[in-house]
Amino acid sequence: MRKTRHAHKIILATFSSLGLIVLLLSGCSGAAVEKVRDLNVSHGNGAAFEAALADEYRTLALFEADRMGDTSDARRYAGKALRAALGDVPEPDRALARVLPDGSVDNVNAQRRRLLSVGGQVTNPRAAARARVGFDCWLEQLEENFQPTHIAACRSSFTNALAEAEAILPRAFVTFFDHNSIRLKGDGVDAAARAARIAQQADGFEVLITGHADRTGTPGHNLRLSDKRANVVRRQLIAYGVEPQFIRITAFGETRPLVITPDGTREDKNRRVEIVITLDPRHQVFTGNMDQAALPMD
Repeated sequence: MRKTRHAHKIILATFSSLGLIVLLLSGCSGAAVEKVRDLNVSHGNGAAFEAALADEYRTLALFEADRMGDTSDARRYAGKALRAALGDVPEPDRALARVLPDGSVDNVNAQRRRLLSVGGQVTNPRAAARARVGFDCWLEQLEENFQPTHIAACRSSFTNALAEAEAILPRAFVTFFDHNSIRLKGDGVDAAARAARIAQQADGFEVLITGHADRTGTPGHNLRLSDKRANVVRRQLIAYGVEPQFIRITAFGETRPLVITPDGTREDKNRRVEIVITLDPRHQVFTGNMDQAALPMD
């Protein structure tokens, strides 16, 4: 349906961040499409996924505006492109955001959970971005439901890119937790299930689990909390059939944040457990630093 842009670009080489923030907050959604026409992003440290996401959403927005005459979806994707260019990763659309055909919602929800649970934003940011944008494209075409070839093309774009992102080893997954909680949510259960399935298909694997917390609470409390979170995930993996001797746990507390914050600040992305599967236990995988880790961010 569309030609994928492969040139690496990111973040705001043409417009100031303030200008984009004003645009997004002003509600000038029509102007967003024109804004992304000249949006030039360049690759910045630690922001390759955001770069690719901005680029992919920009391409889809302009396709909808110029080729399909769909101003509503063009504005939707342009807004997401601008958010990604600011480093604010937009979520893939939810089934409830569209009026989907009967019988399709359960599959869409399952595929969305798969998209959010799989790694790739660092190891293969372009594929991860194509998967996310392809998912939104697929939902749009499902809602319109009158061009079967377009539905198939968007779904293929999504599934092929997701498979490419999933193919990167070591496999990496992340699950996030509510504030001061160790309860594993639905996406965390899904991530553990996928990790267990991959591990059980491999020979000589090792599963590395690292627990993390944000900077609310004392360092000692956060260290204990991150350890409890890691052990919750460990127990879930064992329940799915991974043998305990192949699992290694490390708790970092508040010391390895994905997002740097002042002390006492709540931050969703820092309340997490990361699962990394390596096929060679001698291969050291450092999972706490975004410059080195192969981990997804949502």
